[in-house]
Amino acid sequence: MKILNETRIPGGYLRRTRGVVLAACLLLTPAAVLAADPGPRGGAALTIEDEPRPLAAAIDHLQEQTGVVITYEDAPYTFEGDLADVTESVRKDLDQYARGTAPRVMIPRPGSLWVALPETLGADDVPGLLEALLESHDRAGNAGRFRYEGQGDLYHVVPISTRGRDASWGEVGALLDTPVTLPEAERSVMETLRDTLAAVHQQTGAKLSFGLIPRRLAVGVTLVTGATDEPARDVLVRTLESTGLPLSWRLFYDPSMDGYFFNLSPVRPVEAVNPLEKAAGDGAGEGGIRLKGGDSGVR
Repeated sequence: MKILNETRIPGGYLRRTRGVVLAACLLLTPAAVLAADPGPRGGAALTIEDEPRPLAAAIDHLQEQTGVVITYEDAPYTFEGDLADVTESVRKDLDQYARGTAPRVMIPRPGSLWVALPETLGADDVPGLLEALLESHDRAGNAGRFRYEGQGDLYHVVPISTRGRDASWGEVGALLDTPVTLPEAERSVMETLRDTLAAVHQQTGAKLSFGLIPRRLAVGVTLVTGATDEPARDVLVRTLESTGLPLSWRLFYDPSMDGYFFNLSPVRPVEAVNPLEKAAGDGAGEGGIRLKGGDSGVR
C-alpha cells in the first residue's frame, strides 16, 4: 500500500474569497537547522526560537529523529495575548481593501523552548523528552498547556488548558477525545477520516477541515469500518494503522477562522545520531539543534 502524490499546499490551508486565494493558516512541515547551541547548561540541546507553535516544532524534530509517531492537537487560542496579527505580511490582496479593513490573519503568538538532548536519540528517549518539552513549554509561558499519553511507537500530545479572552486559565478537553459513532460500512481511508471528523463536528460544533494531506491516500483500498461511542482519536489511529504506514497528524487551530485543520504526513525516521556529532558534521559547530521561526515552517 502506498501514498501517492504527496502534496504540500503552499502557505497551508487555502480558501478562495471573491476570486482571490488567501493563506488562511500556515501549516508547513518543519525542517531542522543545525547550529552551535550548547544551551543554558551546556551539552547537546534542542532550542526552538520565535515559533508560533514551538511545542509542535520540537515534536516534529523528535518524531523525525526517532521514527516514533507523535501526534499533536492544538488548544483553542482566544486570549489576545496568545495571538499575533500577521495580516500585513501574509495577505496579498490588501490593495483591494480600504486601509485597516482587510480581514485579519491571526496565528498563535511566537514562543520559544529549550530541552537538553541525550547523546543519542532513540525511541526509548521519547517519554522523558516529551515530559521535558512540556515543562519547558510551560516555563516559557507559551500559549496552551498540554499533556502526553501513549507508549512504545505511538504517543499523543493533547491540550489540557488555555487562556480565555479574559486571560484566565481554563480547562479544555481534547477535541479528539470526543466519542463518535460510525455505522459499519465499507469506506476508503480518506472517507473514514472524513466521517470521523464530521462526527466530531456533529458532537461538538467545532469546525474541522483537511489541511495538509497526502493526495490519493490508500487509493483503491476499502475497509469495513465502524465505531460505537469510541474516542475519535482511537478511530483515527485504527484507520491509519490499516495502511501499514507510519502516519502522524497535526490538528491545528486557526484563530482567524475559529476552526481546526487536520494535517497528515508520513513519518520518515532518520538513523539515531549523536546531536553533537551531527551538528559538527554539518559544519554547525558544537552544541545541538536550533529551530528558529521561519526555519521550521510550523504555523
